[in-house]
Amino acid sequence: MSTIEGHNHPEPFIFIAYHSSERSYATHLRKQLESLGFSVWWDQNVRSGEEWNEEISRKLREASCVVVLWSQRAYASDWIKHEASTAKALEKYAPCKIENVDVVGPLGRFQVRSLVGWDESSGTAEFPGLIESIEGLLGKSRNKDVTLAT
Repeated sequence: MSTIEGHNHPEPFIFIAYHSSERSYATHLRKQLESLGFSVWWDQNVRSGEEWNEEISRKLREASCVVVLWSQRAYASDWIKHEASTAKALEKYAPCKIENVDVVGPLGRFQVRSLVGWDESSGTAEFPGLIESIEGLLGKSRNKDVTLAT
């Protein structure tokens, strides 16, 4: 699988919501998810000349799973909170922390996986739990022959 480029993609896909200052982290996660056989969409797929807010809102609704990367900057962003709230309302919310941050209020009532310090070499015990959440939301399992970086 690869990052979704087109507009009409019938296959279930993951939407990654993140603060722009954490693009490198989102890139790392996107590549890891794609290596596990998942299709991924993120804001970098918005084509030049498109209305980015309309395209992001449409893909947010079309996605089968929304992985929200919580950080201090993401939590301070009304846009990320909107994406997370929309994902939760549509029952496709898969939150994870990439920094130590307290997610409070309505979104704080849900289990949040910690990926603080995660990378392919060091891993984290909670990455497999995120993958299980994603699989449940997508309604399919990843290719079991792929080694999961933990």
